[in-house]
Amino acid sequence: MTIEELRIQGTIETIDTMSLTKDKSVKLTGYPSKDQPWKKFYSPEAFNEPPKTTVFSYFKESSKEHLDVTAINYYGNNISYQEMLNNIYRTANAFASLGIVPGDRVSFCLPTLPESVYSFYGLNDLGATSCWIDPRTGANRIRNCLNATNSNCLVTVDLASPKIDKILDETSVDKVISLSPTQSLPPLLKSASKLSSFISGKIHRENSFNYGYLDWGKFVRNQSDIPGYKRNVLRNQDPASVVYTSGSTSEPKGVVLSNDALNALAFQYKNVGVNYHEGFRFLNVMPLFLTYGLACGVHMPFCLGMTNIIIPQIDPLELAKITTKHKAEMLMISPQLAMTFARDPHIKGKDLSYIKVFGVGGSPLPKDDEIELQECLNEHNCDIPVGKGYGLSENTSATVATTSKENNKLEGAGIPLPLNNQGVFEFFVDESGNLIRTDHELPYGHQGEYAVSGPTIMDGYLNNPELTNTMILEHSDGTKWLHTGDKGYIDEDGQFYPLYRLGRMIITPDSHNIYLGSIENVINKHPAVDKCAVVGVNPTKDDVGKLPKAVVVLKPEYQDDRYDVIDELVEMNGNELPERDVAHYYEIIDDLPLLPTGKVDYSTLENDTLGEFVDPKIKVSNLVDGVTFKKSKKKERGD
Repeated sequence: MTIEELRIQGTIETIDTMSLTKDKSVKLTGYPSKDQPWKKFYSPEAFNEPPKTTVFSYFKESSKEHLDVTAINYYGNNISYQEMLNNIYRTANAFASLGIVPGDRVSFCLPTLPESVYSFYGLNDLGATSCWIDPRTGANRIRNCLNATNSNCLVTVDLASPKIDKILDETSVDKVISLSPTQSLPPLLKSASKLSSFISGKIHRENSFNYGYLDWGKFVRNQSDIPGYKRNVLRNQDPASVVYTSGSTSEPKGVVLSNDALNALAFQYKNVGVNYHEGFRFLNVMPLFLTYGLACGVHMPFCLGMTNIIIPQIDPLELAKITTKHKAEMLMISPQLAMTFARDPHIKGKDLSYIKVFGVGGSPLPKDDEIELQECLNEHNCDIPVGKGYGLSENTSATVATTSKENNKLEGAGIPLPLNNQGVFEFFVDESGNLIRTDHELPYGHQGEYAVSGPTIMDGYLNNPELTNTMILEHSDGTKWLHTGDKGYIDEDGQFYPLYRLGRMIITPDSHNIYLGSIENVINKHPAVDKCAVVGVNPTKDDVGKLPKAVVVLKPEYQDDRYDVIDELVEMNGNELPERDVAHYYEIIDDLPLLPTGKVDYSTLENDTLGEFVDPKIKVSNLVDGVTFKKSKKKERGD
């Protein structure tokens, strides 16, 4: 059956056109990727070609004019751009002394530390590829990542050493370097407890294996700050790093990023309408082992001459205090961190006018939270709009962003960064539940699969060309497009409105397809709901197929009425969704489990019952999964 026949039959997703405010002065074709209306928000310089060089060369060239400016502030240890360059050369010399040569892959199981930064750039100058692993992940996953990259050298934070012990003999690693987060602390803070969550259980066991653990201090000791190695043979198109996806819905995948992709991402931020002056204070709380942290938390601020205030592990309750202490001019944080900041009594009465960029990304920012956050900033003399964005590892993180008041719309994620193009395309699901993508673009306001093209698209998934080819498609015009797996629409200003993940789809026992995000969108409208996540669960162990379970976090003032709220949610589902698409089960939970990135940990929600489990088809007063529920009296509420 042809695509056109499927469209006529109604199999393909083409949803209602949204009401749009049209700019009568611009003649539009009706298709975002052809019109590119977002260009009106940028200056002509924004569309210049990014540098064709390596990430280290781009950083080095960018730093020439401000070598005396502080590049890194690490708990009061101020490291200038010149000192940073010297440390990069020492680190590259150290890796060369271990036998690391161009083309090698070196793995890192580290948080964001000054030494992480030196390694990223130093290995790039040496011609090797850095591969980044979350140190908080399990031993088996670390082993899988090491084997996928075939790394023979690993740098690990000392706290992770017990996990490393268990799996090293199952990998190709023969050189291990142990690094403490205290390495770059000022002398007076070396014995302090600021980083105790990372360094408790600290292990420095020299020669515990036949290849031995090497302490980082000994690793770089006596190394020259003049390159003594054969300089980079990497080309700009070659891989610079491998970074793993967050794994919120599946096993993490290794994303291969080229020098060109990382440079293009950093380059675009030079022309987004913000005056990123020398020493612009960037508060970095993003983990470097994610693309967002590597590209937007490390490479971008250094290429723009910022002062990078590095916090390897942030306590959410300390964010406001740290921000005001450093008078941070730029934050890029998760919605959860943003709302903790807005509700922190520490900022009461404080002047926040020094904040120039308050960016929120990683997951959608609910409408009510966006309004609350904006009111918080305005109340504290900060007149900037809440910055929002959307991106994915496969596109070097940042894809669209709100860059000014003119393109900042409620519930919108922003417009494409200057060198990106975007479109929404038809898709359909076959009888086996497979997502079938097309290159048939949809007009403004129509909902479909969001796709992006441009210089920041990944090279592909590590060792997985088949999966790569399902995500990166060459359209009929010869352009390569990254199909994101996210559903949304684009308005006539080029604003992208993300809705939910297409990949988060289940097939019911009767072979019906349900997109879980559509249920979340309905439930989040209820005034009693603080947060919601919907997952698929097996009705019984013997069932083939899943049914949707809504995991709900209620606002504190509604806790006593939680069973009445469930009744209302059941009614809302029935009124706004097709009968077969409603949530079948409900679970009331204190808070959603999160990954280190701030994204919801759907895997945990699928596999574990973390709160009160409610089957709305039976009386809530019955015994359900060992929990007896007592229905409260309904209170009068003004909603």
